Amino acid sequence: MRIFLSIVHFSYHTISATNKKFKIVNDTVYNQRKERFFVLHNDLLNTFSSSSTNTSETIENIQNLFPLHPSTANLATYYAREAGSSSRSVFEFLACDAVKEFLDCEENYANERTITADYLWDYVKEYFESDTTKFGAVTERYNSHHLAVEAAGDNYSKVFKGILLLNALNNIANSDTVTPSQENIENLFVGTEVADELADILDFLNDKSIIQRQPNGNFSILFTALPGEEIQKIKEELLCSENNLRLANKDTEDLTIRKLTYGNPTMSAKFEEARNAKSLSSGTEDDI
Repeated sequence: MRIFLSIVHFSYHTISATNKKFKIVNDTVYNQRKERFFVLHNDLLNTFSSSSTNTSETIENIQNLFPLHPSTANLATYYAREAGSSSRSVFEFLACDAVKEFLDCEENYANERTITADYLWDYVKEYFESDTTKFGAVTERYNSHHLAVEAAGDNYSKVFKGILLLNALNNIANSDTVTPSQENIENLFVGTEVADELADILDFLNDKSIIQRQPNGNFSILFTALPGEEIQKIKEELLCSENNLRLANKDTEDLTIRKLTYGNPTMSAKFEEARNAKSLSSGTEDDI
């Protein structure tokens, strides 16, 4: 049973002052599923409305965005502020092909799925790649590891993208709701098929050093102000230095007295003198 025809409007927090929402085809089914989701996961409404000046309005707006997951809506507000074109940028996300395909898929409704943060990552990745100063560390991590993560499974890829998105937005926002903490990562997938598998996925990302769990429990990526080209140059220089050191150590290990003294009378005499001195010293100690 199809619930939506299309997305016509959007509203959440500071994104837009107007009351915009999805165009509903079947109000009864839609409201049943929306109500069931928010009864089971009411804590999300409290989390994302706590900083609002109008809590009740914010909660209503979040609910009207269903099946957009509340955590995705929260992240979208910070992306909108960064992109500098609030309602337009987020509206385009909600009208993108991937979201349209989600809304047209009967299986998504049969399984009561929501639009999770991985959809938003796919939409904003190109924008992030255009600004390496702010987001280079995150996009580089994605490019280096996404194939290995995708090979582990779709849910692994969803969590990976969600953590990257948290890191990217945490770099520009001042909000506890976008830090890459385990709690916020869990919030990204509350009420989804990913939730039961999340602990194993986080262990995988940590154990494989894809995104490691820090002592404070956050899955943070270190940001640097250096351009990507300069970072790569430093990596190459360090690798070259490491190779030179390894060769020097190998040459040192191959040195023997015979090699040092061969064809060198002066060096031979020095070693002979040192041997005699050591022998004399040892004999003196024995006499004592």
